[in-house]
Amino acid sequence: MCQENLERILRQEWVCAGSDGEVANFNDQGRRRHPRAFGTFPRFFRTLVRAGCKPQEAIRKMTALPAAVFNLQNRGMIQEKAVADLVVFNEDKLDAEMDFLNPHQPAQGIDRVIVAGKTAYLAENPEFRGNNGKFLKI
Repeated sequence: MCQENLERILRQEWVCAGSDGEVANFNDQGRRRHPRAFGTFPRFFRTLVRAGCKPQEAIRKMTALPAAVFNLQNRGMIQEKAVADLVVFNEDKLDAEMDFLNPHQPAQGIDRVIVAGKTAYLAENPEFRGNNGKFLKI
């Protein structure tokens, strides 16, 4: 599919982000991962913004919209009584440079990931891993 068609489809109001990439650890070099294990969402964001989508709409397509599609209650929005899952990032630096030769790279521009209100990732200490998330049934 050409880039122009991809961007046209992604800009549709009802299209949200998703990945079939498995959960992986940056340090697990013994097993080759697909680049999408680490790069799907930064790449989705960057593609949409470059195609003229507002950043807040790209974020909605990665958060509130998938939560609504999968009926995940109290997720995907910043509001009272919602689960505090947040990503703190620098929009100007956000990018995913991993490829098939080097898939085990964190995305650039992500400063902190907060899962259920607790820090799960810090760019300044990439070895730190919080274990406060859980798999969600859909």
